[in-house]
Formats: sequence, C-alpha cells, structure tokens
Amino acid sequence: MSAELLQVNGLKKHFPVRAGILSSVVGQVLAVDDISFTIEHGQTMGLVGESGCGKTTTGRCILRLIEPTAGSVEFEGEDILRATPARMRELRKEVQIVFQDPYASLNPRMTIGAIVSEPFYVHNIGRKKERVEMAGYWLEKVGLGADSLNRYPHEFSGGQRQRIGIARAITLNPKLVICDEPVSALDVSIQAQVINLLMDLQGDTGMAYLLISHDLSVIQHMCQNVGVMYLGKMAEIGPATTIYSNPVHPYTEALLSATPEPDPSSKSKRIRLKGDVPSAIDPPSGCVFHTRCPISVQDCSRVVPKLTQRSPGHFVACLVR
Repeated sequence: MSAELLQVNGLKKHFPVRAGILSSVVGQVLAVDDISFTIEHGQTMGLVGESGCGKTTTGRCILRLIEPTAGSVEFEGEDILRATPARMRELRKEVQIVFQDPYASLNPRMTIGAIVSEPFYVHNIGRKKERVEMAGYWLEKVGLGADSLNRYPHEFSGGQRQRIGIARAITLNPKLVICDEPVSALDVSIQAQVINLLMDLQGDTGMAYLLISHDLSVIQHMCQNVGVMYLGKMAEIGPATTIYSNPVHPYTEALLSATPEPDPSSKSKRIRLKGDVPSAIDPPSGCVFHTRCPISVQDCSRVVPKLTQRSPGHFVACLVR
C-alpha cells in the first residue's frame, strides 16, 4: 500500500464575478490558485493562514462540495475530480468532513439518533435496529451516552454538538476526515477536550486528518506536516517541527510571531505586517505577498516564486530566501 492517501496537484478554484443586466463575467476571485500537497495514511496535515486565504475552499474542493476549476485530487491513486456521481457517492464513505459551526451543521428538526445514523440510510448499511445500535456506539465513542439518541440539537452545548458532528463524520470509518476549524467556535477549555478526542479517535481508527485552522498552537499540537497559505497560494510547506523551529518565508515568520507565549517573561518580538490583505479579485503581480513583505526586492513584484526545496520535505516560495 502506498504511503500517500491523498495527493493534491495544482488545485485551483476561481469564482466568477458577474455584473450588469446580463450578469456578464467581469472578473475572477482566485480563491485557490495552484496549490499542491500530500497526506499520508494515519497522518495529520494542517492548513494555516489568515481568513480568506482559501483554506476552507481547498477542503471543500477535495470533497467536491465545490467543483474545482483545475488540478487533480487523487485519493489512493484515483482522481476524485474525474469520478462519476455514483462513484463519488461511494468515495464519500472514505472521505468525510467536520464543519466549523456546530450550531449550523446539525438539523434542528432531527433527533441526534437520526443525525448520526443518517449515513447508514444514505449508503444502505444495516437494518433499522442495527443503525440505532451503531449510532449509539459512536456517540459513546465521542463521549456522549446512548441516551442522547432521542434528544434534539438545541438540548446540547456547543462542545457537545461538535462531538455529535464528529460522530456523524466517523460512523462509516472513513480513511480521511477534513476538519474545517473544528474548535474555533468553542471555549478554550472545550477546545482542548475536542482536540484530545480527535487525537484519540485517530489513534483508535488510524484515519488521517486535513486540519484547517488559524490557531497555530492547535496545528503544532496535532499535525505532522503544515502548509501555510496566503491569498490562495502555498507560501511554505513542510514538517511541522521544521516549520515551527525554522520558518523561512517571511509570512510564516509573521504568523508564528503572533502566537501568544504562555511565559510572561518571554521577550519574543512580534512581526507586524504593513497594510491589509489584497483582494483575491485583483491579486498583486509577482509574489502575492510582496505588498506586505518586510524583505521584498524589486523582482518580487515581477516574478512569481515557485516552491523550492530547502531541506528534506520542506518547500518555500520566496525569491529572497
């Protein structure tokens, strides 16, 4: 079996901008613009970056909840983007998603038992009694009792709802789960519980995660590899230990410098970037980061940097470094 579970190559997603009476296309939002990465079996890959950099769009393109504009997404050697609707339905048993908002991702009119057992009905797995038993089993696995089956989402806290969302995602024993900011809407104490739950489930089942987050401490705690995105492009990608101990791209440095230090005596220097994130409708020429980069040179505004290897598995898109 190949070590690579998922391989994303040259993924792009451009949203058309329409205007006028005829809704003519007048531009494109370059939400994801030519990114590539791989995820190995049982590993966790993290995607970080500022809001609007394309992290969530990337995750949804992998599942084809949004149809990509170009590129390929190979799951165990099969290109998901070429799969027929019937085949895609089968593949979704292997690739699932945990959404960011635990309040919006659960149907308020369905019981918890109906929500968690819904994948069994969709894929025609088991009989009614077996489906209920399996739903109760997975609720137990995520720390909620089987007595939750007949209750409704409004009866649960945000952390409990996210556990329900996780249970729904893993009922079919997927090989890959896309976690789209799974703890950002939760209190800090509850965040730790959900993070530990995800790690325990990974240890029990061997599934892989694509963890999308803007919380660098969560990424560091959970991930073996990290990709840093800026304005739809990959700025730096590599092993988490390398990225955190020796960041090369100036954007990565700035992100890491903004991470709060638990030690009040720490004298780490905060790198403050100038200006705002440019519009994805009209991104800067050359390196998209050059308008805010503290070390940019003249070539940065003309030449698009390519990801080049700086150490084993560590790639950086920067002309200066």
